[in-house]
Amino acid sequence: MMTIKPISTVRQALSRLDAAIANETSPRNRAMLEIFRKHWWGEVTNDLDMIMTTLPTEDVHYRFDGHPFVMGEKVEFHTTGEARAMYQRVSDAGDHMAGSFDDERWAFGEWGLMFEATLHGIYHGRLFADRVPGLDSEGLYLISYRSVSLHPMDIQTRQMLGEIVYSGSPLGFEAVGADTLATVFDI
Repeated sequence: MMTIKPISTVRQALSRLDAAIANETSPRNRAMLEIFRKHWWGEVTNDLDMIMTTLPTEDVHYRFDGHPFVMGEKVEFHTTGEARAMYQRVSDAGDHMAGSFDDERWAFGEWGLMFEATLHGIYHGRLFADRVPGLDSEGLYLISYRSVSLHPMDIQTRQMLGEIVYSGSPLGFEAVGADTLATVFDI
């Protein structure tokens, strides 16, 4: 297993995201960053109700291609109910739905925003059972990976219409303790 370089805490990532919002001169782009922020912070804090307020009531488009949770498989769905169920499964497993990020970049279009970054999460080994040999199913692991995600937006309703996520292979799985979890997730 590879050791992962020092990473931002979720509060540090949040601070950079808040600065990006404050410095954005386009009202449309600022609105998209605000929607993304609310959605992401709901994922970080496992606040399912907050996440769901950023989504429409019925139709969304989610696709994960290469995400560490699916490890090379593809997952796609089109209903808000399926999105809720996905988020609930991660929360029920005792893990955070999202974590911190570094080296972020943003791009904007009429359709929505693009987010590129190195993402970091701390998850129980059971999420990767049968995919990564030698992980303790109850152990905690810091996992980092590069990712590009597309977030279609409806600015009028201030909703994210889904997530299309392309992720690279994990950069490493580093065994960590509860102290690292508390440090990184400084909520």
